[in-house]
Amino acid sequence: MACKEPTLRKSFTIQRYDALCACPYGSFQYLAAGLANGVVTLLPTSPEYKVRRYVGHKAAVTCIKSCTNAPNLVTGSVDGTVRLWAGNEEGDSVTIDAGSGEIVSMGISSKYDRLLISGSDGKPVIWDPRYCKHISTLEEHAQSVNTCDLSSDGLVALTGSSDGYFRLFDVRIGKMTHQFDCRDAVTAVSLRQTGSAIAAGCSNGTVLLWDSRTQTALNDTVLHENKITSLAFHPLKPLLLTASEDGHIGICDGDTRNLIFTLQCHTSCVRNVAWAVDGQVFSSVGADNRIVLWDEPVVEYERHIPEIVNKQKVRTPTKQKLGKFNEPLPRDEPPPPEPEIGVKIPVKCEEADKMKKYISVMHQITDQIANLSKMLSKLESRINVIDEQIEILEVEKRRQAKRALQGRK
Repeated sequence: MACKEPTLRKSFTIQRYDALCACPYGSFQYLAAGLANGVVTLLPTSPEYKVRRYVGHKAAVTCIKSCTNAPNLVTGSVDGTVRLWAGNEEGDSVTIDAGSGEIVSMGISSKYDRLLISGSDGKPVIWDPRYCKHISTLEEHAQSVNTCDLSSDGLVALTGSSDGYFRLFDVRIGKMTHQFDCRDAVTAVSLRQTGSAIAAGCSNGTVLLWDSRTQTALNDTVLHENKITSLAFHPLKPLLLTASEDGHIGICDGDTRNLIFTLQCHTSCVRNVAWAVDGQVFSSVGADNRIVLWDEPVVEYERHIPEIVNKQKVRTPTKQKLGKFNEPLPRDEPPPPEPEIGVKIPVKCEEADKMKKYISVMHQITDQIANLSKMLSKLESRINVIDEQIEILEVEKRRQAKRALQGRK
């Protein structure tokens, strides 16, 4: 595996107010940061741009998300509102009053058609941000919900709670599909782009990787020395960002959760990490009020599809003895009994390793399928625009023809 660690591209220090969250904004010309005074600040990454400030929230901004479709920036606040920023110089925004108490965490789909909001009341809600319309309310946990995330297609919702469980929901029906006990308070979660893998961080420093198709934990060991504060899957590659109160940032293999790099840039707790929409850069925010923009690491994987070896012995054909009316006689030895339901069959370590490799290959295939579906959706939108333009031209031609006929009369 050839690796090149991420490089620091830009660093900012906030002087007056605490920086609580941040994410790369646009084509990473800006870093969007949420401050404790309720202001959203756009920090330029090059000298040709100027600092922008969006004012609207009446209390601290606790979470911030960016997506490809306009409006590109969504923020949640302690004041109980979610704001959808237009991104213009005037700082125009639309407000959603979720009725969920203080906003703790959010998740948004790549097409900007679904928004998952988690508040202090413990009841996650699904909204359509295009029309500011409430869609459904998800089942609440036994204790407070600390974190949530939404798949890129907006079909799978994920929540993590202090009760030690993370839950998966089917957004189309608003029902829970899976639940997993992490044995400690879940403080951060992240869904892979395709929804095939889940990362859950706990208060004891554990980062658990869970495969949603096989419903098995691939890795559940302790990664940090303190509480996990933030997790983020790369939008295109099998990489996972981890942040902790121990002041370290981890970059892990998204298929195995093995640690690749450890970054120590902040002098205290790392509050938040987030990838850009295209994954070329990522940001980190620390309790030291430092906001850092990083270039993505270079990791080349050497993974091959494992050979499936058939270990069953091929039986040589035997002559069958026939009795009266050419009916086959009963066998001398009965066939071996099938294993009873519920009996645990021992699995060899080699077979488990092959299964992990197979799962990683399946992850790569599903990621490629998701990328192809995105390309198809973009092509479809372009075709729709061309159709609209053709229709406009046809209408204009009809009008011109009518005018010409009226002029002749």
